[in-house]
This record gives sequence, structure tokens and C-alpha cells, in this order.
Amino acid sequence: MVSASYQAVVLAGGEDQILYPLTTNTVKALLPVANKPLISYPLRTLAEAGLHSAIVVRVVIGERAAASVREWIATEYSGSPGALQCERKTSPAAETKPGKPPKNVDYIGLDPSRQHLLFYAASQDSLRDLRLPLHIVRRYGTMSISSNFFDAHLYVFSRCGDAASDLRFSLVSELPGSHFMSMSHGPAGRSAPESLLRVQLVGPSEAYVARVQDVQAYGEVNREVADPGVALKLSGLRPGRFDNIVPPSASLGNKATVGAGCILGEGCAVGDKSSIKRSVLGAGCRLGANVKVINSVLMDGVVLADGVHVQNSVLCRGAAVQAGATLKDCQVGPGCSVAGGVEHKSEVLVTKGAGR
Repeated sequence: MVSASYQAVVLAGGEDQILYPLTTNTVKALLPVANKPLISYPLRTLAEAGLHSAIVVRVVIGERAAASVREWIATEYSGSPGALQCERKTSPAAETKPGKPPKNVDYIGLDPSRQHLLFYAASQDSLRDLRLPLHIVRRYGTMSISSNFFDAHLYVFSRCGDAASDLRFSLVSELPGSHFMSMSHGPAGRSAPESLLRVQLVGPSEAYVARVQDVQAYGEVNREVADPGVALKLSGLRPGRFDNIVPPSASLGNKATVGAGCILGEGCAVGDKSSIKRSVLGAGCRLGANVKVINSVLMDGVVLADGVHVQNSVLCRGAAVQAGATLKDCQVGPGCSVAGGVEHKSEVLVTKGAGR
């Protein structure tokens, strides 16, 4: 059990616009991954590690988004105070250009033993050249720079110490198999510790970490969390004999097939000779006959008429696709109706007047 001297903090912010049209009527933190809200995964991880209290910080412009997170927390965790809101001004991200650092990359500098964090810079904070602290390089002799680490936006603060005039990183050793970034408070002017952060590297066989930074990543994360061989255990669901999730309330027509790594929500209905491969379907989805769904996410209440083919696409809540239509690499906004007999490729389809 983790000591009560630590406070968990989960950042439930993020740019909702980059996930348009998925976030037309919801916020990123509540987008479904394997039919569970995205924010539920770090909270579940904390609970399994022994931390049963967390502050959820929603970084927003406006109250509506924060209110939706508070309402979900109040429903899921009865008696909790809800989400803490803070304001932040945002600006459009610059496009990646030759000679410029890539977007959405964190540069992590580790010592030769790969146990101490010596340097950190986010891509948006970096110029063309990385400026490394020379005294640290001299002290350790060698520093390896990696860009394949993820900040999971989950932190554990130490409750002890003086005023929060200075933030320093340290290891939370009580967490078994810890892969959390830990922050502790310390007074200004105090001499720096030998290392700002001690980290424990966790291999793919022990943990799954991903960042939903765009629509493509959202689809990939859904498929990976639905896959028993990758990260299904994070959802708390148990696969059936065919390595998929098909609840008793779902109905399958004659010769309908649901492949491995698929999740069907409660009350789904799949028509005759339809097939579903590596996809996640929300509650109440209805598929007609001869429908094919491949590598896609269908949120609650999506309706696909006879002969519809959907591949590498995301369909939001309440969307409907008429007979014979084909969608490939598309995103369909909530409540949008797609005409039948038409092929769409790499398109964003929304109801007229639906804003970002």
C-alpha cells in the first residue's frame, strides 16, 4: 500500500480541437476507449497501485467541458468533490518544417545507468538545437537523449515538505513496478539533489503506455486496448473463447462473425453474414446484413445499413450510414447521416452547421 503522504494528480486536459469531430459533443477526457472513458484508465492504474485519492485537473477554456468531467466523476465515484478547473490560453501548434523539431515529442536525457533523468525538454519548448546543461554532462560524462518516452500526465506529489516554491522530481519507490513521474515540493534555494528524477524503465511486457494525440492515435489505442495480447487487461474485461468481448445482450445473425481483438457493447445487433475485425463497437450499435467493419471504432448507437463497408474509420455517437456506402479512413461526427451507395475516403463527415 502506498503511503498516505502522497497525492495523485491526473491532468485531464489536452487539445480537444485536434480530435475533431470526435470531440464535437464531448471532451477528450471522456472519449471512449474500449467503451470506457479515457480518464478512467489512469484512475484505475492509481487504484491498483494503492492510491485511492486523486485530484483531476481539467485544463479548459470555458466551464462546460469541466462540468462534464465533474459530472462523470460524481457519477462514477459517488461522494467525490469532482474535477479541479484551471484556465490556460492556447495557440495553434506550429507545423513541422525541415530543420524544426517534430511536434509532440519529449526529449529525455538519461545517465549511463538509465536510472537518472538529467535533462528534459518538450518539442514546443525547444529550438532548432537542444541546449544541454554543461555541468551535468561533465559530471556524468555521458548522456543519452531519447525521444520515445511518453508523459502519461499522471503524477504523484509528496505531501510533505515546505511551501511549493520549488518543484523537484524524485522516485516514489512504494509503487510496485512504478512507471510514474513523481514530483515533490521543496523550499527555494535548497541545494539540488544528486538527480532531479530517478526513473524506472518499464518494458512493453510489463506495462502499456500510449498518448491519444490525434484521431489516428485514438483508433490505434482502441484496437490495442481491445487486443488480449496487448492491453485488454487495462479495461478490466475478460475475453471469451475467441479472444473477443461479446456480451450476452448482443445478438449475432446467421453466419455473422466477430474476430479476435473485438469488443461489442451491450445490446449490439449484428445482421446476417456481417463481419467485424479488430474493431470496437459501443452500446446499442445496429449492423444490417453483409456489413464489414475493419479496424474501426463505432461509438454508442451507430447504425450501419445493409452492405455498408467501414475500414480504418471512427464513427461518433448516433451516426448512421445508409445502405451500400463505403467509408475508408474517415471520421463521422455525432448524429451525422451518410448517404447510401457512395464511397468516402479520408474525409471528415459532419452534420451541416456542426462547429469545431
